[in-house]
Amino acid sequence: MTQVVTPPIRPPAAVRTAFWLAVASIVAGGVSAVLIFFDIALLSGGHGEKVAYGSAGFALVVLALQLLLALRMRAGAGWARIVLTVLMVVMLLAVPGDVSYLAGHTGSVLGLAELAASCLEGLLALGYLGAAHLRGTGAWFRRR
Repeated sequence: MTQVVTPPIRPPAAVRTAFWLAVASIVAGGVSAVLIFFDIALLSGGHGEKVAYGSAGFALVVLALQLLLALRMRAGAGWARIVLTVLMVVMLLAVPGDVSYLAGHTGSVLGLAELAASCLEGLLALGYLGAAHLRGTGAWFRRR
């Protein structure tokens, strides 16, 4: 008996672009979380280690969740696109606060790197939002 194997259906270019923009935003967020961890640890002189570990740990858990959602979104799960969109919007709402806080700490290279990573994370998230909700992407998620 012969089995017919169908090739996997490839997501549209906009969905692939949205996926890679989400991954890039997640990586920038991870860099930002690590830099903030070191900044808190250095500024507090070792007294804020619990805050630094808690803040960085929470950020890394949220970023891992976003990565899993991005993978599911690329596979065609419409619910993952919606949840990832909500998380990206919440993250974007936090960017102005991050920027205003980090603008006061740009005297060091670490502060400038944090500011750059946070701004890059926000710009990439905006790109994700635009690409994930283009006109052609709806059909990809309806078929799944």
